[in-house]
Amino acid sequence: MSISIADRLKSLAGSMNGVILASFCNVSIGSISKYLKGGTPDVENAIKIARAFNVTLDWLLTGQGPKTWNKSHLQPKALPQPQPEPEPIRQLVPSICDKLLDDYVFIPGYSMVSAAAGGGTYNDNEVADEQYAFRREWAVSDAGIDPERAAIIRVDGDSMEPTLSRGDVILIDRRHTTFSRDAIYVFQWEEGLFVKRIQRANNSCFDVISDNTVYDKKTLTPVDLENLRVIGRVMWVGRRM
Repeated sequence: MSISIADRLKSLAGSMNGVILASFCNVSIGSISKYLKGGTPDVENAIKIARAFNVTLDWLLTGQGPKTWNKSHLQPKALPQPQPEPEPIRQLVPSICDKLLDDYVFIPGYSMVSAAAGGGTYNDNEVADEQYAFRREWAVSDAGIDPERAAIIRVDGDSMEPTLSRGDVILIDRRHTTFSRDAIYVFQWEEGLFVKRIQRANNSCFDVISDNTVYDKKTLTPVDLENLRVIGRVMWVGRRM
């Protein structure tokens, strides 16, 4: 009479019950129950069982060949010793790093600062807790940003949807401390930190516009401007997909 997989598994399990056997082999109890009743393990579970009992896969599945691994089979092959790097490569690594640093600028990020419909604050003593890398060619040459006078903060609220969404990060050029042109600005006003589209209404007033049409437009008067601080102009937005 031939010995089945179930018989070989039972002989390996000894006094283990199904629950203990399943845990020992890291296989589900349902699968173990099926195998003990004559089912054939799939390759993944067969490997787990063979490894758990240190038996060969051939013996477990067919009863043929050696039952256990020969220890010599388990010895790792000697790995080649690493060769010292050629001197030119050693010299090249620092130059590559220097080149990468030359190609990028790093803008400080303030993860705890959010601009929305109010409630936030920003001051020049904020401590950056993030760094964002931008290609120097774009940041300095194309956008004209001074990395020393730039900052990245987060957007909160939906008043600037779809242009800006909650959780977006925005790059602010802090050299723009007045509403010098129609653009999106971050400004502090009435104890709140706002990010809004600003358009000149006339020689002395500015319209504060939310891109989300659910919100009404507001107009800033010269008196309002006296109590308002422009943090900077928004130059870039980044968001998760």
